Amino acid sequence: MPVDEEIKSSFLKWLRQVRCLLSIEIPRWIRNETGISQDSSVHLFCDESKNAYAAVVFLRVCHQGEVHVNLLLAKARVAPLRGMTIPRLELLAATIGARLYASVKESLNFEGKSFFWSDLSTVLCWIGGSKEWAPFVGNRVKEIRSLTDCNSWRHVPGELNPADLPSRGCSGLQLLESRWWEGLDWLCREPALWPQQTVEYDEVEINREKRKRPVTTLMDLSSDFWHLTYFSKYTRIVRMVAWIFRFVNNLRKKKISGVLTSQEIDEAEIFVLKIVQNQSFGRENDERLSTLRPFIDKDGLIRLKTRVSNREDTKDFCFPVVLPAKHPLVLRLIFSLHERLHHVGTEGLLSKLRERYWLLGGRRTVRAAIVKCVICKRQSSKLFQAESSPLPPDRVRDATVFEIVGIDFAGPLYLKSGEKACSEVPTRSEGKCDLKVCPAMDTEAIHSIDIDTGAQPNQSPEESEGAGMIDGGKNASVIEGKTTRSGRMSRLPRRYL
Repeated sequence: MPVDEEIKSSFLKWLRQVRCLLSIEIPRWIRNETGISQDSSVHLFCDESKNAYAAVVFLRVCHQGEVHVNLLLAKARVAPLRGMTIPRLELLAATIGARLYASVKESLNFEGKSFFWSDLSTVLCWIGGSKEWAPFVGNRVKEIRSLTDCNSWRHVPGELNPADLPSRGCSGLQLLESRWWEGLDWLCREPALWPQQTVEYDEVEINREKRKRPVTTLMDLSSDFWHLTYFSKYTRIVRMVAWIFRFVNNLRKKKISGVLTSQEIDEAEIFVLKIVQNQSFGRENDERLSTLRPFIDKDGLIRLKTRVSNREDTKDFCFPVVLPAKHPLVLRLIFSLHERLHHVGTEGLLSKLRERYWLLGGRRTVRAAIVKCVICKRQSSKLFQAESSPLPPDRVRDATVFEIVGIDFAGPLYLKSGEKACSEVPTRSEGKCDLKVCPAMDTEAIHSIDIDTGAQPNQSPEESEGAGMIDGGKNASVIEGKTTRSGRMSRLPRRYL
């Protein structure tokens, strides 16, 4: 596939200069016949560019009164494709440089002085600082500190940094002419003549990699606003604040006595509502009020502009005060009005509240407040229903007609003659009732009805012969027995149901 002329010319130029690499000769002897002397030192340089980052290790040796600088190791890597800041690339160069230094130190058993050079002050601050950094920076700084001495890192200007060439790249001819492997001239000078300049740190760039930790702030409002939760009722809290204001005014001005005036109570309520709003919203531009039209009135309260603002009505109705949903004092206000309105329901209470206040999440807030009312719970609770007990055997067993008859007494009743009587109500099995008034509750009431068939006592013995039972109610006896031919009945035992 043919390429354009620009790429073709660049490639041919690079190809011609590749032949210059044949003329480069790097000496392998580092002048250590008797081992590395104590005057020798290792110098590590690191640098970066937007395309690559590199690290170079040089050995400075004093041999026979002369100073020689030899290249030991060098490594370069291509910068990541994703966007990475220059300080981070410089830190990557320092990381691979620390690894190269550890390899040289182990291979040569080097125990002399070591110097580490970088042209970026931000990296020097990261390595020498004691702060906690973000994971990317913190992990690499930890590795660099474990392999090198953090106090031996120094700053070198970019034009005096030998690692600048492998990080930016060069042609073969430029490499041959620079004789880069021999190091820079200033390394052959005395240490006092090495680069020593004041380093200026970019605090914004440095703190950008600082570890971000969540900060929890505990605000103890009880010490400053203890009076807001001293009482459980909203009205008592407002009156207490009014008494406090009167006490303060009496210390400064002419003393006022007597009961609290309506003006004093209104001023105290405004003060309480302002505290609630300051603790919940702060200002009228709060995010929770973005869908409303809030403004601050002359008293400092946050109010709302409603669609009935032009109505001739009270200020609180046309411009209600905004209140949060979960503030303890708001819940006390709702519960106090709920009791004053004789435990009205959610809709009625919300309607009354909106005559003066605008609650965020009003219906949900009101319902959550009145659900704790004990009186409302007692009234809305389900009635206790006891299980019906089974009927007695005489009521459920199979029997002939009129064999079982129920009798109960009502009264006492007073006759015109002044006598005291009670009514006898026999209930037959077919569901009909007969009411008879008897002058007594003992045997005469029993003899007024035949226990066999319910007939009168003047009937014949043959008609009234048979077995019978009277099932009494709560005020009657249950009489069991058998009549005789003479129509007389033996005394029957009684039991109460």
